[in-house]
Amino acid sequence: NSPLNKNYDLVFYNVTGQVIFKEDIALQKGVNSKLINVTGIDKGIYFLSISGDDGSITKNILIQ
Repeated sequence: NSPLNKNYDLVFYNVTGQVIFKEDIALQKGVNSKLINVTGIDKGIYFLSISGDDGSITKNILIQ
């Protein structure tokens, strides 16, 4: 849920830092969603990082 229209960088990468998926996303005021297809990606631990002018956040993703 975004209070404003804003642009962010979304990066999905593995434990060695190899970028699997990267995209610039434009959030619109209100509720937003983004689906990332992980079909064909090896099992393991990955990271999803979202960053913009107001900061960044990184979350761990486990693909089983």
